[in-house]
Amino acid sequence: MRKPLVAVAVASTLVVACCAPDVTKLTGDPLNPELHRAELVAIDAVLFEDGPLSDEGRTQVADSLEALAKVAEADGTNTIANVYAKEMRTLGSRVTRSSVGTPLANSDLRTQWLRIRGSLFNDAAWFRRSSADPIEPVVPGPAPPGGLRPATADERRRLDDVLISLTELLSRAKDDLPNASDSEERRRLSTDLQRELTLDVERLGPLPGVFDIDNFYRGAQLSATGAIGNLRALAGLDARAPRTSREYLIQKAEEQLDKAREDVKHLLPLR
Repeated sequence: MRKPLVAVAVASTLVVACCAPDVTKLTGDPLNPELHRAELVAIDAVLFEDGPLSDEGRTQVADSLEALAKVAEADGTNTIANVYAKEMRTLGSRVTRSSVGTPLANSDLRTQWLRIRGSLFNDAAWFRRSSADPIEPVVPGPAPPGGLRPATADERRRLDDVLISLTELLSRAKDDLPNASDSEERRRLSTDLQRELTLDVERLGPLPGVFDIDNFYRGAQLSATGAIGNLRALAGLDARAPRTSREYLIQKAEEQLDKAREDVKHLLPLR
């Protein structure tokens, strides 16, 4: 039986400049990212770098979006996928029209792709969310014979420090909701978030490879990185952004933090 897809894009219309589709009356299953890994890796490899957009990168993203759009519209009964096929073509046109040299750090192109990817595809551990994430191979390599190593005591300590930091920042963000988006309190929070989140990224360090470490540790680090990304988006919201935009980003960050905490419960024991 087909099931309604969670309509996360409705809330995100308040976060991004262009209008996301209203999917509340549409149905369909999310797509399996493993079946479309080549195109997803190709897009992530370009849009999550912080340097300027190159001509080659522009073509790579536009071509991959068009390929995914054709896949999304192939099943006429998956009405939500059909809607996102149009969204991907729109984004592909925007990428094509973007000037070579356009900065990709904090780019709206990246924000739009995050929204589409998160709404259309099941989540995958190899998705990139920032330039700190590695570019995964199109075809994953075999696991090493020795198996996955457990996270070290230092890695666990640094991850715990980040989760504590994120908990405190989320508490402050929720306490700040009654303040106006253009208030001095709100501006102070944004400054503090940007400073603390930069430290959290340094604490986490680079994401280990798929076959380098305990999958639960890697999953927790990915989720923590996702929470950091949502809080960074919160810190960077325009002063005119409505409260609902702030609530949405806080909710998404909390969900990512909960995932990280759950993975931490299942870490392999220290050797």
